[in-house]
Amino acid sequence: MPLSHNGLLDAAFVATQTDNIGFDLKGTPLGKVAFDLYQFGPGYVQANYSDIFDGMIYYKNVADMEMATGIPGIFPPELADEYYRRKALLNNISLDSARKKYAEALREVNQLLRRRHEPTELQAIGNQISNWLETHR
Repeated sequence: MPLSHNGLLDAAFVATQTDNIGFDLKGTPLGKVAFDLYQFGPGYVQANYSDIFDGMIYYKNVADMEMATGIPGIFPPELADEYYRRKALLNNISLDSARKKYAEALREVNQLLRRRHEPTELQAIGNQISNWLETHR
């Protein structure tokens, strides 16, 4: 799991032993960090975090977070036909094929699934943060 700037922001909070904090980004060192979570394309000027977001809420280290996907009832049964119709149009397939291909995806999006990070993900997160802490002491 790649972290923003290979863990720079997370390392800053680990180094200062800070969590559960919110603050404005404008005029702060973190606000001046180049935004790297989305590539806008070659024609765009590099944006900083404060160009994209007004503020930041740092709840806790991502390694300690529970991963959750899905929202129960987000697609009620009465919208299922429209979901499949749009999938068929977007993917240039028949409605019957869309029903078969996307039935599981529709079930998954409609139920809350929670999981902890896998050991390999935790190792990757820890390595990214450690690299910043070790090279910027």
